[in-house]
Amino acid sequence: MPRLAIDSDYLLKRLDTLLSIPSPAGYTDMIVRECSAELERLGVKPELTRRGAIRAVTRGKARRPGRAIIAHVDTLGAQVKAIKDNGRLELVPIGHWSARFAEARAPRSTPRRAPGAARSCR
Repeated sequence: MPRLAIDSDYLLKRLDTLLSIPSPAGYTDMIVRECSAELERLGVKPELTRRGAIRAVTRGKARRPGRAIIAHVDTLGAQVKAIKDNGRLELVPIGHWSARFAEARAPRSTPRRAPGAARSCR
């Protein structure tokens, strides 16, 4: 497989722009607008879901296998309450997470876990 060329200047500029946009959990309008504008600039038409997620489709040369890129645009839903004696952070959640926020669906081909399917961290 050929090595993918990465435009470091573009990547750093985009990261600088995105990371400077305030996006605490639940307040993602500004960063969603920025991401949507960049997708449009790249020729990909974004669609916003009722919950504020961005969905964009671009067709490849082959229809299968299907591929998806999923990313989080809001800041971690927690804040630092204290730094423990061992150097670890004690976090306090901001807001909450509900399964209804998920925009993905289970693969149709397998009723159980499929390779690459998202799962929670422990």
